[in-house]
Amino acid sequence: MYYSLLSRFQGGLMGSFLGDSLRNRYGGIEKEPFSDWQQVGICGLLSLSEQGKLDLVDWQQRVGKPELERKGSISEVAIALLPVILFFHDSRNFLTETILAANQLWLSPDANPQEILLWSEIMLFALTGKSSPQTWLTQNSPQRLPQTELEDQISQGKELLNHFAPIERVLATITHPLAFAVYCFNCIPEDFRLCLQRANRHRDPEAANLAGAIAGTYNALAGIPLDWRFHYSHPEINLAHRLFNTWSGVYQPKGNNLEKIAIASPGTIQPRSSLQIISQREYY
Repeated sequence: MYYSLLSRFQGGLMGSFLGDSLRNRYGGIEKEPFSDWQQVGICGLLSLSEQGKLDLVDWQQRVGKPELERKGSISEVAIALLPVILFFHDSRNFLTETILAANQLWLSPDANPQEILLWSEIMLFALTGKSSPQTWLTQNSPQRLPQTELEDQISQGKELLNHFAPIERVLATITHPLAFAVYCFNCIPEDFRLCLQRANRHRDPEAANLAGAIAGTYNALAGIPLDWRFHYSHPEINLAHRLFNTWSGVYQPKGNNLEKIAIASPGTIQPRSSLQIISQREYY
């Protein structure tokens, strides 16, 4: 089904937030503070929304908490980079450059940066919604990424899924939280709730967050159950509008809500309070 890009932005961010809140409670939503790397991602989203570009210095300054200024694992940095992937999704080469630059700031030196690039490829397929989830690896980027532990575990997850392996065996085999998130989504791509609840069984809390980001982006906001959306009405979900507005190139993205503003007829010049040009001046 076709969904608007704004709805996919909203679904991806809300899915990530829901997975974050679900990490300590199976089968329901718990309102609690965001995890450390979710907070880092929100700071990055605010920076992108206001700067219109990736400003690593501004991003780090917004984080501002010494306990958050540390290097993270692949799954932790993947959580923080979700707004970056959404914002630069339409330029694959520039997205790669941006991710590699962000990796230098946040990613642990012993982690493989190629795994973050593989995560971005998966999210791009989810964002377009044009490909079958089961064919993501075979339809990867033209420049094939080197074989990584993450790619190996995603392939193992596909084999386990094809052989209808019990969840206990999958949990024992797929140790990488990002690979487990992909496995859970491949099991039930159109069921956001079951995908998230299954991912929450993984020992690493990041799995549910990442599964929520994939499933939310793929199914868009409309695919998230209404009771979860109403129960979890965190104000940060409105940041999806700001990120999308900046990506769209609108004026004053912080104050605009594309669902509420009126759109003039095509070909009609409309005044903007933030832009004074000769044609908008009145002479008496």
